[in-house]
Amino acid sequence: MKYAAIMRVRNEANIVGAWFDHYAPQVDAIYVFDDGSTDGTDEICEHRGATVVRREGERIVYSAQGAQRCQLAQMAEAEGAEWILCVDADEKLTLPRNVGADALYFRLFDRYATADPACDRKFGPEYRDIITAWHVDSALGITVREPILEPGVRLAYGGDCKHFSKARGATDWERKCARYTLPEYPAAFREKWAGRRGKYIHTESDFGRPLIRWQDRHVYGVPMGDE
Repeated sequence: MKYAAIMRVRNEANIVGAWFDHYAPQVDAIYVFDDGSTDGTDEICEHRGATVVRREGERIVYSAQGAQRCQLAQMAEAEGAEWILCVDADEKLTLPRNVGADALYFRLFDRYATADPACDRKFGPEYRDIITAWHVDSALGITVREPILEPGVRLAYGGDCKHFSKARGATDWERKCARYTLPEYPAAFREKWAGRRGKYIHTESDFGRPLIRWQDRHVYGVPMGDE
C-alpha cells in the first residue's frame, strides 16, 4: 500500500522541518501547496524531497483551499498513491495501518501557551473529529479541509491529533488573529478571532474550560460543536 501526505503551507519555516521529521517515515511521498511563503518554506519542503506546487498570482481565498488540496491529491494518485493523508504543518498524529476501513477520522485537540512552561496542563478539552486519511477510491473531492466521501464508505477512528496552531509563539498568534479577520472569512469567524488579539497566554481554553493534560483527554474531552 502506497501512502502520500498532502499539505498546504504559508510561512511555516520555523516548524516544517519537524513536520518532515515526523511524517516522512510514515508515508511514501509528500505533496505541498505553497500559498505564497516569503520565509523559504517552499525551499525547505523541496530540500526534504516533497513535490511543491507554488501559488501563482494573487492570494487565493479561503474557500479555494479545497481545490488546492484536491490538486495535490490528484497528483499523488496519478503517481501511484493509494491512501491520502491530509494534515497541516502544526498537526501531529500517527497514521495506523491495516485498519479495515476506507477512511479515518482523527480527534484533534488544541495545545495552548501558558505562563508556566513547566505546567503539564496545556491542552483544551474541546476536540474536533476531522477526516484526515482516506483511500483514493473513497473520495469524490475535498471541501476546504475534509474529503467528500462516496456513499457506503467505511469510516473509522484513526487516533488523536495534537494541534499546535495556538502555541507557536506570540508573534505567530497575532499574525493568525490578523489573518482570520480578513473579509474572506465568515463574519462570525472574524469576530471570534478579533476578540483573541493580545491573548496568546492562556489560563483556560478559548472556550472557557480548564486546560488538561494530554493523558487525560479521554476523561475530560468534549466535542467542540459550533463553538
